[in-house]
Formats: sequence, C-alpha cells, structure tokens
Amino acid sequence: MSKPFDSTMKDLLDNFAIDWVSWLAPVVDLPPTVQVQPCDVDLSTVQITADKVFQLCAPATGYLHIEPQSSRDEGLPLRMMCYNGLIAMKRNAPVYTVAILLRRSANSPELTGIFRQHWDSGRIYQEFHYGIVRVWELDGEALLQGPIGATPLALLTDAADGQLKHYVDMLAERYREAKLPEKVESLLLTSGYILLGLRYTPEEIRAAFQGASGMQESVTYQAILREGEERGELRGELRGELRGELRGELRGNQKAIITFLEARFGYITEDLKNAIRATTDADRLNEIMIQAATISALDELVL
Repeated sequence: MSKPFDSTMKDLLDNFAIDWVSWLAPVVDLPPTVQVQPCDVDLSTVQITADKVFQLCAPATGYLHIEPQSSRDEGLPLRMMCYNGLIAMKRNAPVYTVAILLRRSANSPELTGIFRQHWDSGRIYQEFHYGIVRVWELDGEALLQGPIGATPLALLTDAADGQLKHYVDMLAERYREAKLPEKVESLLLTSGYILLGLRYTPEEIRAAFQGASGMQESVTYQAILREGEERGELRGELRGELRGELRGELRGNQKAIITFLEARFGYITEDLKNAIRATTDADRLNEIMIQAATISALDELVL
C-alpha cells in the first residue's frame, strides 16, 4: 500500500458509513438518528483524496464532509472551506464538515472550529464553521463501546498508551461479542493494525496484536507481515508514508487552488496550472489560496 493510512480510513468510512455518521453527528449539531446513503459528489475537476462525503437523510438534509488528517497542515481550514463551498454550490444544500485529527502532530493553533477571513480594515468578510475531533483526547473505552465502525480509533487514544495489548484484546472481544462476519472482523482488526503505525513502532504493534482473533486469517495482515519479515519493508513503508505526507499535502493544496480557480472563473490555462504545481512553499500556497478566494479576475492573481 503506497498510502496505508489514507486507504485504511477510506475502507472504514466506506464500509461503516452509518457508524461514523452517528458517531460524528453531535460534533456538528446533527440529530443522532440521522441516516445516510452513499454519495458520489461529482465536482467536475475536484479530486478529493483523503476525505469522504455522505448525503444525509431524514431527519436532516444536506451532506456530511469528513476530513481525516494525520499531519499538520496550516492550510487545512481554508482547504476545507473551499471543498465545503464547492459541494454546497454543486448540490445547493447545507454541508457539515468535520476534521478528524488522528495524532498530535496534526494539531495546530489554527484549528479552532472557526475559520475567518478579514479585509485589510480588519472587518470579517467570511466565516466558516467546522467540527473537529482530536482522537488522542477521546475516551478510549467509550470509543470501544460506540459505533463499531469507528472502534479502531480507540487504539490511537492516549488512554490506550501503555496498555495497548489490553486495548487490542478488548477490541477483539467486542467484535466476538458482536458476532461479526469473519471478513468484517478481519477488516476492523487489520485497520487498527495499520493505523497504529501513526503512533507506534512495528515491533510494538506486532506485540500488541499477537494472538488477536481474526488477525492470522487476514489476507492484508499476512501481506504486511510477509513484507516486514521477507523484505524488511514495513518500517520503511510507514516511515516513507510519514515523509511523503508533506509532499502529499502540498499536492493537495496545489490541486485545491486549481480546482477553486476553475470553479470561480470557469477555465484556467495549463501554464497557470503548471505554475501553481511548481510552487512548493506551503506558506506561499496559502497566500495564493487566499488570493484565489478574493480576486475578482484571474489577471489579478500574483504567483
């Protein structure tokens, strides 16, 4: 897997949509009984890579946009606002956005739940509200007893630190008590195994999962072990993922700027796209994104 954390979160969100929405509903003031259905939000050139969008059903209307984040991204609030606006513009419905921070290094002072933009005079001309979940702060045991699709996140809480083996055992016991189909149990356990790479070493993860029900039968788990034992690549893969996150965030911000400009002005030249893609300074990309949201014509954009 080239991006194990992203693909694992997508698997969990895709396969347990109802669980995730019911768990996140209170974060954005949605009723706990809200239902969802699969949603393919066609935003033309928009290619959202790590987030998911669900259409809400009665007793709520609109869309829930979930943005998992595993590393710090100063441009995240602006990027979420852009996606939120594009979805709302496409579907003409309210959009609830929730950021899920999977570890402390993804946190920053800018993530307050409110993103404001000001004119030079200091007056606020735009305000965007979003929900935010810091996984490490959550009650691990409460997560274990909550919607089953979100239970792997319990392993990333501070509460699990120092007693990881105990938490893995409780996780496996919860799945046995729920009498889940073997494939579902394997998916959940394997997802937890992979997500732990955000916080623990491969040796610590293997020790915690040794003997856990469902893991030995998991094809994904066996593939991970085979790579680690025969080629010694598990540690390199996890470290490479972390090193590659910054590059991925830059590409995501570049793509968001291009998408936003196309949504506002209908068309931008390949030369302009290439110039944006060639910009690799995170602060500069943030400045360009702010310009993209405030200029009245493309020729006002300064790269």
